[in-house]
Amino acid sequence: MGNGNCNAHVISVDEQDTCERALCECDKRLAERLSYLEDTSSYDYHSQYGDFNFSEMCVPKCQNCQKWDECCGEYPERFPFFSDFGNKGCCGKKTYYKSVLQCCKNDILQPKGTCQYGYGK
Repeated sequence: MGNGNCNAHVISVDEQDTCERALCECDKRLAERLSYLEDTSSYDYHSQYGDFNFSEMCVPKCQNCQKWDECCGEYPERFPFFSDFGNKGCCGKKTYYKSVLQCCKNDILQPKGTCQYGYGK
């Protein structure tokens, strides 16, 4: 990488369970995931070196898009989701519609009203 002085592994020196550490770990995870896309990038889509025009090419596909208003999962696998005005919930690492499913013991999703049949509540 680069001039040979770079280390491909990022290690946070911040204390465990601090906001600083969480931010560093989040940035590290993003960088690691983006690195998988390195071979698929193209300067054609670069806003400075290519002909990519954000305002023309990045048009929302929906007119009444709903904004994320809840989070689901545990750090660092936490993600935002739209709760559909309280109709959707989070069960461990999955979102679900409360009218159809319920979150049972050990974050197992089951049809609504069936937790007592083997999974408890």
